[in-house]
Amino acid sequence: MTYPVSYELGQPKPKIIVVTCVDWRVHQGTYEGVIDELGIGYSDRISVAGPDKRLAEGDEAVLNEIVSVAELHHCSEVRIIGHIACGMYGGLEAYGGDIQKEAAAHFSNFEPGQKNLRAAVPRLTSVIFHLVGPDGKVIEKES
Repeated sequence: MTYPVSYELGQPKPKIIVVTCVDWRVHQGTYEGVIDELGIGYSDRISVAGPDKRLAEGDEAVLNEIVSVAELHHCSEVRIIGHIACGMYGGLEAYGGDIQKEAAAHFSNFEPGQKNLRAAVPRLTSVIFHLVGPDGKVIEKES
């Protein structure tokens, strides 16, 4: 799905910020497919290395970028999309090639990242983390 470029006055602004990793291996079609699969539609995009890990660590640069976009466009939702084999986590090699072990490391950062985001942008009604596997599909967190 493609979205038109429009600079018309009065056009509604996106209410969702999507934060993805800059990794070229998954950046192109994978994120577009995941965004379509999740039904996100129009959104503002921010790309940073290891977004879920950096948000959990309270990285001021990442938080400030999200705050700026949220204030500028009055966004109420943030979606963070991380991926397996992320260099910020040491790559899949750091987990002996075990996708579930790396996924667990990502999932452990979701709650602290959400807490840091909500503290930085109190207006948020929704903060949702997603993790993309090597097949381009979203990996669900097991309860």
